[in-house]
Amino acid sequence: MCAKARFLVIFLVLSVSVFARADFRTVGTYDVDDGPHHNQVDQSGVYDSHTGSAGPDNVVDLATFRELVERAFAADVGGVIDGEGPDDNLPSDDIIVAHFGINGTKTVRFESGSGNLSHGSGGGSGNRLPLSGDHRFGKSSTGDFVFAVGEVEGGEADEAITFFAGSLIERDNRDTMPEVTATFSDGSTVTATADMVGDEDSPNDKDTFFGFMAPAGTSIVSVEFQLNQYVHLDDIGFITSVFVLHPELASSPRPSAGATDVPAAAVVSWTPGEGAVQHDVYLGTDYDAVSQADRSNPLEVLASQAQSASEFSPERPLELGRTYYWRVDEVQGATIYRGDIWEFTVEPVAYPLSGEKIAATASSAMDPNTVSPENTVNESGLTEDDLHGVDLTTMWLSAPGELDPGWIQYDFDKVYALHELHVWNYNGEGLNSMYGLREVAIEYSADGVTWTPLENVPEFAQAPGTADYAPDIVIDFNGVIAKQVRITAVSNWSPGAVFDQYGLSEVRFLYVPLRARDLSPAPESAGVDPNVVLAWRAGRQAAVHEVYLGGDPNDLPLADAVTGAPYGVYDTTALGLELGRTYYWRVNEVNELETPDVWEGDVSEFSTRKFLVVDDFESYTNDAATFSRVFQTWIDGAGYTNPVEVPGNGTGSYMGHDPSLGDIMETASVHGGTQSAPVYYGNGGQRVSEVDRTFDEPQDWTVMGIQQLAVHVQGFPTALVQDPNGALRLSAGGTNMMSNDLTADGCRFVYKQLSGDGSIVAKLESHPHIHDWGKAGVMIRENLEPGAKGVSLYATGANGIRIGFRALAFAGASHTGGSDAAMANQEEPVWLKLERSGNNISAFFTPDPATQDWIPAVGNPRLVPMGTDVLIGLALTSRVQTRPVTAVFTDVSAGAAGSWQVGDIGELIPANEPAQLYVAIADAIGRRAVVNHPDGDDSVVNGQWTAWPVPLDGFTGVDLSQVRTLTIGVSSSQPGALGLVLIDDIELWPLAEE
Repeated sequence: MCAKARFLVIFLVLSVSVFARADFRTVGTYDVDDGPHHNQVDQSGVYDSHTGSAGPDNVVDLATFRELVERAFAADVGGVIDGEGPDDNLPSDDIIVAHFGINGTKTVRFESGSGNLSHGSGGGSGNRLPLSGDHRFGKSSTGDFVFAVGEVEGGEADEAITFFAGSLIERDNRDTMPEVTATFSDGSTVTATADMVGDEDSPNDKDTFFGFMAPAGTSIVSVEFQLNQYVHLDDIGFITSVFVLHPELASSPRPSAGATDVPAAAVVSWTPGEGAVQHDVYLGTDYDAVSQADRSNPLEVLASQAQSASEFSPERPLELGRTYYWRVDEVQGATIYRGDIWEFTVEPVAYPLSGEKIAATASSAMDPNTVSPENTVNESGLTEDDLHGVDLTTMWLSAPGELDPGWIQYDFDKVYALHELHVWNYNGEGLNSMYGLREVAIEYSADGVTWTPLENVPEFAQAPGTADYAPDIVIDFNGVIAKQVRITAVSNWSPGAVFDQYGLSEVRFLYVPLRARDLSPAPESAGVDPNVVLAWRAGRQAAVHEVYLGGDPNDLPLADAVTGAPYGVYDTTALGLELGRTYYWRVNEVNELETPDVWEGDVSEFSTRKFLVVDDFESYTNDAATFSRVFQTWIDGAGYTNPVEVPGNGTGSYMGHDPSLGDIMETASVHGGTQSAPVYYGNGGQRVSEVDRTFDEPQDWTVMGIQQLAVHVQGFPTALVQDPNGALRLSAGGTNMMSNDLTADGCRFVYKQLSGDGSIVAKLESHPHIHDWGKAGVMIRENLEPGAKGVSLYATGANGIRIGFRALAFAGASHTGGSDAAMANQEEPVWLKLERSGNNISAFFTPDPATQDWIPAVGNPRLVPMGTDVLIGLALTSRVQTRPVTAVFTDVSAGAAGSWQVGDIGELIPANEPAQLYVAIADAIGRRAVVNHPDGDDSVVNGQWTAWPVPLDGFTGVDLSQVRTLTIGVSSSQPGALGLVLIDDIELWPLAEE
């Protein structure tokens, strides 16, 4: 049966963020008309020839691919590299790394086998305008584009590239006839050709799209563009698929295919094929025997037929260090589906002890800086194949003239059961090899006090003095228990002991693993669940595992004693571990029949997660049918009617933005992740606005040391506050005060109506600088339209004083002042003034009018024709719509009567009426308690994200082990108080560690 795609992974295009020099972030649209060239591909390649199973169906046209890639991007299974990525050069390795998926968590590499890949912008020589954005890929020679398609990383198992597309860019009027060949994983190929003969009267009308789709069950491994001109390439697209090959066969072997270091007591298992009710298992060390075995000719050992379980446990442990082959045939009635042959290698008899755990000392060294004893354990002279070279500075050599026998000693970090010692003798070239040890005495000790001679130590062979020296000396330690080993020289290989020095190149100790190892969680893990299940690989002789766990690494209490092999596990739930704590643990391996009977494990540590998540608001979408809208979980005052009717809670709340307008969640301002939840309050003139989340099952908030409910909240300041001393506090987000774009003004304007001539004077005390071009100042404008005529004099976050003016309605505004040193360097506080005289408006500023005259702004006066009646006042924009700031103005005087009015120019800028934020909890039997935010009516006017930790002991009378409903509420003392708060990351916290 052919392979079947479990699901189709589709295409994605670049989003311009940069990872590294050769890294590109894909986007979700192919050949988007995004400028600056507005140059779109309009011709696809034509199928020409093929081999193997590939054919015309494996060539994809542009329209089909464009549709597929958009869906693929949304599904994290493809993307488009539109060239908008790193700087204009690629690294010398000529590799393009595409980060795809909406979050860019998957990668695939396209390696240019022909080299000389370049990354450029614009048209350049020969026109060759990019399709999307301003960048494209080129060649620094006339060679072809040859891309090897790498493996998908960060995706699902067996995820591979199954669609590939690219567009060649026409050059001038050159005669270009490209042939593009895709090669698939089964060896088949397909070739597409195109006529790209150009026309100099209409350049780029022959830009040509080539797209390929792999045959079922295969993937694309390479694509070659055969060219005869300097042709460039843009919009490289791809789609991935995940396959289930032969669904009736056993799959996903455990141990995985090719696994090494598999425990000798391993149980093999697999995922059964579809419909299989019985399984025939064949396992052995002979590949041919496993391959040929069947029910009429089963293996003599380690085989099982017609078993129902999807795992198999050999009757006896497997041989250490042996490679095993195994096969599972799936049985469906009278049909037996022959399985694939997998292999794994059992753990070795012994493991090498890392040189980092060995301290080497010696009786002497000829030069401690170059030929020290540490050279014998640091692998300094070894190749990857464990062959030693002849560089003398990578070996140890004792000093000449020693009166006593030379020796070298090795001290381990702890006691080990030693299996063998492998030795590379002194490997100097020529006569230098005679310094190598010949006759030696070896002693070992477990405590550094009592030393025991090792028996039957053989003579050390002389090293060959060549660069390919393999270890040819093996000393059997037979499991002795040691923390130190000393080698004492009796003789070397010089005739008649003419040389009085002794040397070694390298040694390697192998030990039997009797301690617990491969701990999980790994040492120094963070964010661990308090109900963690500890796991480890058991020591080889262990009968019982003693688990010690606590908060003091020097005083760990015994938690429990458990059994299990080849792995041990211990569930810590009964211990009640707490959030935000650091714990230490070790496992002692115990076997009373062995000596020693206890092998004490290493102390490891982990830190538990700092909090539990109640709701991070990341999972909500605008899909009503799947109940994914936020107000379908958090019931507000309105309720919902689609797909079923659920009444609201009757309060003045709306949860989420209007779903008919696009995003239901807030994405521009978040505490964490990509979205937060908007809560509108005061609707319908109601004083109380609540949103309620009822949990399917009551929640226990008394475990893991939970002490606080944390709500992350952002409010929005009241638009205008007039202090008793006359100061005006103006708050706003907004995108721009007077924009260069035609109608894109977005600011808050506090104004009065001025008839005829007049002026406004104000001292800007301060405004927070969250953007270098945030603006606060004075303004005269014709009306509140986003493209109205007017003049503004403003201070910026980091660029001094500027003037913005628009003399023609619905035209781009102009800004001046940057070239004037006095304006560019002026800091806050600063006095600002605008004067209107007919159609002329003049601007002035000064640090202090009491001590310094008004300084005229550059370009006075500005000619801005407006009607008799205009608006005059104070303006503010933070330049970030959802991040409001507050500017303080004092000594404000305007030549106009009446009260100040607040107007939002452009997009509505949130501004809250004061109200009380609170949370409420109800338990399983309906008892309810409320805790108010300590800031009272100011709790909803903070324009920054803040964490509100609510002590749970404040919810008196409620059973915190049976929490059923959580409520976020806003109440006001006055009806009609309106506003918006953003809620994000509701969490459960412990108390902070002291």
